[in-house]
Amino acid sequence: MLKKKTVGSIAAILALAGTLLGGGPANAVDGQTTSAARAIPGLNCYWQARGVTSSGQLTERHYTTQGGVAKITTEKYNPGRLSFVPRAVLPPGGAGGIEFVNESFYANSSDGGFYSVTAIGPKSYNDVKVTATRMAVTWGQTRLMVASSKATSAGQYIYGLTDSGALGRYVFNGAGGPKSRVVVGNSGWQGIKTLAFDRTGVVAGTTRTADVLLATTVDGKLVEYTIPHDKASQWSRRDLKSATWGNFKYLGSATCGEWGQPNQPRMLLGVLGNGDVYLYLDKRNDDSSGADIVGYGKIASGWTEKLY
Repeated sequence: MLKKKTVGSIAAILALAGTLLGGGPANAVDGQTTSAARAIPGLNCYWQARGVTSSGQLTERHYTTQGGVAKITTEKYNPGRLSFVPRAVLPPGGAGGIEFVNESFYANSSDGGFYSVTAIGPKSYNDVKVTATRMAVTWGQTRLMVASSKATSAGQYIYGLTDSGALGRYVFNGAGGPKSRVVVGNSGWQGIKTLAFDRTGVVAGTTRTADVLLATTVDGKLVEYTIPHDKASQWSRRDLKSATWGNFKYLGSATCGEWGQPNQPRMLLGVLGNGDVYLYLDKRNDDSSGADIVGYGKIASGWTEKLY
């Protein structure tokens, strides 16, 4: 069963038919690089994201702040390439050791396919084989996907947002594509630009558990959606910021405390279209307010790949 930063069995993935291989020349900038970055004082936070360049090269970006010291680590895999740039990706994961890369994730393509992707090779990142195996079809119109931490006996909750503005919740267990769609909203979600799972919460004034999704909109807002586990169509929205957040092509969050829980500080990391990276701290993740969001400025540049 898919979990945050975990994936299904590699053996099961490789056993599926329809394998696509990508390849390309190695270059000197591949491998792992680390640089110093601005820290968030007094907090320990960790964030990571998968990336794919326009040529299909896989990357990973990591930001860590701990004890007043921060660093950014970048991993670039070669020579393997994806033959497509995914429209959306479900969380990265893997079982790689110190000397070996064994990463896998799930992605969809504009050709309609829903794929399992593996990257296997030495930890030098310069002899990595990338394999994409189609598991399902009809996923070409889904432009954003996020994975919840909520899991049932049938699988983990997955959210998918289509080009037409429909948001659905699915169940996914690593076999085939996400299934058992539940309607969150069949229209009206076209204005969402970025979407991320933030934490498990509750519906205000109740004990009903819910997924909390963090989003930016094309008109510049930073918003939260609370989607109940029992009745997904009874979602609610809170606007945290009213302007200037629409320029980010990617926005992610990470809890600086107990992961996925309320009443915690959280870091926000946004990437502009030109590749500049900005860091923020939301001092409390469940107060339905953006008044306590503090900016730490630009911490990196050159992140021009598509991040998920």
